[in-house]
Amino acid sequence: MKNLLKFLSLLLIASSISLFVTSCGDDDDDQTTPSTPTATCSDGIQNQGETGIDCGGPCAACPTVSDTSYTAKVDGVVWEADNIAVTNSPATKITLVGIESGTGTRLTLTYSGPFTTGTVAMGSTFVAEYRNAAGTPFGGISGSITFTKFNTATKVISATFNCNVKDNNNNITKVITNGVIENIEY
Repeated sequence: MKNLLKFLSLLLIASSISLFVTSCGDDDDDQTTPSTPTATCSDGIQNQGETGIDCGGPCAACPTVSDTSYTAKVDGVVWEADNIAVTNSPATKITLVGIESGTGTRLTLTYSGPFTTGTVAMGSTFVAEYRNAAGTPFGGISGSITFTKFNTATKVISATFNCNVKDNNNNITKVITNGVIENIEY
């Protein structure tokens, strides 16, 4: 009788373990898998399958640029420097001047912060100035630059930038967007 009770107890324990293990193996078909986040295409970061910063992959195609370029949109109109001058004096400061010969407009970016990739807001280490065809200066009032390449060995930089500039004498503001500098030697 004792052996029969032991046998039935063991059988009951084995059945309980079997049921527990079987229920743990359930694949929970009722649960949904989290979806992949949608690319933002406007966060200033190359992420979520983008091939460039906020472009390519799930976003709109990246603009094509030549090996070296300096371009932007000024109040929505494409601006492209065909004459680029760079100074690196003192060695901790880079001034990039682009001139669009057809219009005579000029866009100057000056940077004097750490020579590394990353985003810098307009202020003491990053300033911008735009000059229209008449030579009127528009000083930078807001914006940022994001260095995507800062190669101190080859002295080559690439970046994207956006800023607002203002002619204080005439109270006129211009909006500079989609700025790109690509493979510029300093």
